[in-house]
Amino acid sequence: MPNQEVSQEQIEELFAFVRRKRVRYYDLQVELVDHLATGIEQTWAEAPKMPFERARDRVYKEFGIFGFAHVVDERLNAIHRQVWEEAYVFLRSTFTFPKIILTLTLPIVIAQLLMVATNAFVVPGVLLLIFLGIVFYYQWKRPALRHKKIKFARVDGAKQALGVLAGFAQILLYYMPLLLDKIASSGVLLASLSGVIVYFLYVMLYALTVHADRRAREDLQKQFPRLVAG
Repeated sequence: MPNQEVSQEQIEELFAFVRRKRVRYYDLQVELVDHLATGIEQTWAEAPKMPFERARDRVYKEFGIFGFAHVVDERLNAIHRQVWEEAYVFLRSTFTFPKIILTLTLPIVIAQLLMVATNAFVVPGVLLLIFLGIVFYYQWKRPALRHKKIKFARVDGAKQALGVLAGFAQILLYYMPLLLDKIASSGVLLASLSGVIVYFLYVMLYALTVHADRRAREDLQKQFPRLVAG
């Protein structure tokens, strides 16, 4: 006698069950439903007459008292680490030819701008506009979903990494007027260091926004071609 399999109708019930447990990310819902379905079929192999709901609850108990919550947290943390690793790879790529020319040129240009700045609020204002421009571009270029209500952990996980960088950027912009005063009295060395810091800040900002979402789009388009535009 062949092993009993979970039907398509029961798969839909499992999706509804996972959503009731407050798992809002579709990619995680798919993983959890697959895990539940596999566990139910293994349970039926041992107890073929066990009702579907009872078999489902038995498998769900394996997740512990916190249910799916720890799975979601672990997955988001893993995506967070993945995004930072991809950002590091992108940063490292700026030291390969011909990108290294831009890597060497822009910090020098930024340092020169910092040295000739006469208004302590002009440079922070320009940097803030650039920051906002990249963020708005990021929002515009986010992975295009064919169903707007569907959320993916692969996309939202990048926001955690971006939040860390945004906090650092706010601190830098806040203290920039004071930094410019120091540059005026300290000369080239501090200006050069500041130019390097500002440059790498914006490289990482781009890596954690536009580049991260491009990578997310590629991954999700392969996994869910009907839901994510190519």
